[in-house]
Amino acid sequence: MDAASYSLPYDYYFVAAVARHFFVDVFVSSSVYNEHYINLMRRLQNVRVYEWDVSRRRGLFGALAYLRLWFSVLRRRGAYQAINIQWPTVTPLDWLLILLIINKSVLTLHNPAPHNYSGKRFWLFRIYARLATKLVFVSQWSADAFARLYSTRGSQATVLQHGMLPLMGESVDGGSFACNTQPRRELVFFGKIEPYKGVDFFLELLREGPLPGRPPRVIGKWNPSLSELKAQLVSVCDIRDEYCDPDELLRIFQERPIFVLPYQQASQSGILYNLVYYRQAFVATDVGDIGVFLKSAGLGRLLFDRSDIHSFWRAVDYVIDDWTGVCEKVQAVSADSLRWQYSRSELEQALGLVS
Repeated sequence: MDAASYSLPYDYYFVAAVARHFFVDVFVSSSVYNEHYINLMRRLQNVRVYEWDVSRRRGLFGALAYLRLWFSVLRRRGAYQAINIQWPTVTPLDWLLILLIINKSVLTLHNPAPHNYSGKRFWLFRIYARLATKLVFVSQWSADAFARLYSTRGSQATVLQHGMLPLMGESVDGGSFACNTQPRRELVFFGKIEPYKGVDFFLELLREGPLPGRPPRVIGKWNPSLSELKAQLVSVCDIRDEYCDPDELLRIFQERPIFVLPYQQASQSGILYNLVYYRQAFVATDVGDIGVFLKSAGLGRLLFDRSDIHSFWRAVDYVIDDWTGVCEKVQAVSADSLRWQYSRSELEQALGLVS
């Protein structure tokens, strides 16, 4: 169940992995961005999709559609061994509804606290930690961070590692883009633009004047609260305030720029898993599982400090100068651990199907 769907690449690959072993009903909210993945899920064996128009509606109509989605799940709960809630939303109403299925609930938490939350511990996540039957995390870093903050029980939490994210529903067993094409010294950020994504870094980067060649590109739908930052960046960056569809992203990948992940904070990044699959050059800040992943791959030199512009350019120089070696290291670690391959016993443990 994903009642607050924006895009659904993670959901699609996770459902495909689970459906190799179990029958799966999927309850999702449709949006202007996720039709592609909903259609892909409909084609999977052992999967039925129930779609509700929550995300595109506002106010009362959106709330009613949300409740109808929930009641559809509740009406069928007797048929299910487990009910997995992706990105559980954080209102008291959600928790009251979760209490009705608490003995079957499996909450997948992607972050130790909601994005842009200013505090360290989030009160509703404390309740999740106390009462949820099972908790699933998409990286070991997220599981460890959550356990430190909320003291989860060892048997309660399981890590089902996030995998690579092809854009078009391709098999993760396939390869895409060769390591022998040198990246160009052009900078790109793409993704939904939120305060924690740190695109204000480009203001610091360009404070001494424009870069030679093409200005940095910032592509993605902006959070309205960042309108002032957007107005500042317009004069120094190529700003595209719109969702970047998969076809356009593939065209950008073919240009071989260097992607910048300047996050202020993050548990993990779906964009990172896009870039890994398509063998794209990137540099990133040392936050959450991004830093753990790159260091474990022997690629700590791709990390930079937001407060040190020189460290950024050192990372850019490294990815250009040693691109073949960088690409081969990323390829090796992704082939080993990012392929969405969960055994039946792993899933039974994660979903609470074994005692």
